[in-house]
Amino acid sequence: MLLGMSSCAQQSEFYTTDFVTFTSATYSVKETAEELKVPVSLFSETLQTTTVGYEISTPSDLPSASQYTDYTIVGKGVLTISNDPKVPSDSIIVKPVSYEGKTQGHKYFTITLTSVGNGIKISGTSSCNVKIVDVDSGLNLLVGTWSSSKLATDYGEPSSMTWLISRVSGEEPALALYPEANIKIAMGSYDKISFKQELLAYFDDEESVILLYPFQAFFTAEFDGLGVANMCFAPETAMSGDTEPLTISFNQGELRFEEDVYVIVYKDLESGPSVAGYYDIMFEGGKLHKRE
Repeated sequence: MLLGMSSCAQQSEFYTTDFVTFTSATYSVKETAEELKVPVSLFSETLQTTTVGYEISTPSDLPSASQYTDYTIVGKGVLTISNDPKVPSDSIIVKPVSYEGKTQGHKYFTITLTSVGNGIKISGTSSCNVKIVDVDSGLNLLVGTWSSSKLATDYGEPSSMTWLISRVSGEEPALALYPEANIKIAMGSYDKISFKQELLAYFDDEESVILLYPFQAFFTAEFDGLGVANMCFAPETAMSGDTEPLTISFNQGELRFEEDVYVIVYKDLESGPSVAGYYDIMFEGGKLHKRE
């Protein structure tokens, strides 16, 4: 019901036995950590010990980490591994270089398995991405003003949005409802509507996503045939009363809606929010950019 308001991992050929593989397609390590161990697993019906070769590369679609500048690898590109529990196996050991105190953003590199001895195959996940987490990044890079005037909508005309993001202090009253919140949209606007209260969210630094909690009223007004009601931003699932957060990704100076953003109209009842319908939809893929 539409309401009106009256004002990459590389995959190789699959084998069922006698093969080696990474156990995960992604790993992450903080720049301040001592090391990260990336294991390679050997699967066989018999006990075997073999050597595995690997190489390092940089992903084309992510900020790249430079070997010796951002990290070092212990060893010469060859591991000895075994499926015999009595025989120790090597891991690829990554030692990040710390630039704590300097904001650089998260960086990535790729490890790819290239060869195996004893006629054993490479199967399953043959490459993995390693993320070096900038401990000065994330929240620091999010703080500031973000905006767009070209958000595609269900209504037809593009919408505009401005968010002023800041950190959450430990004295926020709304933390009683959202104890994990670590950021807030302190001020903002949607088209010609100015936000009337702050909106709390959780920023997941490891995944680089913002989770915006639904049913936080940014505006209260009189609606045709409904009376006084609230407006909030939420995913489509909130139309049926679901309280899952709205997902927004953060990467390289832009915030991207990872799902359609419903501008939901609802009333606060003692039993909880009662959804009346939606005012508009901003489509998945809409982006806000940070102002300098």
